Amino acid sequence: MAYADYTFYTTVYLGNVISQNDFPRLAERATEVINAIIGDKITDDVIADSDVYTNIKKANCALAEQIYYDNVSGGSVSTANNISSIKAGEETISYNTNKSAFSVQQDKYQTALNIISTYLANTNLLYMGID
Repeated sequence: MAYADYTFYTTVYLGNVISQNDFPRLAERATEVINAIIGDKITDDVIADSDVYTNIKKANCALAEQIYYDNVSGGSVSTANNISSIKAGEETISYNTNKSAFSVQQDKYQTALNIISTYLANTNLLYMGID
């Protein structure tokens, strides 16, 4: 079950990108990514801490939006990551259009990690050491 629902998305996160029909599916995919990155650390004790749980739900919403953007753009990585060279005189920009599928997946993973870190940096949830 997704951490955030559409009401949280629109009233607390103040999201307006994802439709009510699409949100459950995208939020569920985002929840799966969060769980894959941080493991099984979201326990009943974590959920009981309302501040931490609010941040988890915000991460869920932000990641759901990123998944939405990835789907809308056809799964391509932003052009900023594909620039191979820039020439200032007479303004020439070259793009690398030959990114491997692995490289695209790596970029998506890094983006997800950045989003999750934004919301969960001040929690113990990103710590991967021995408890």
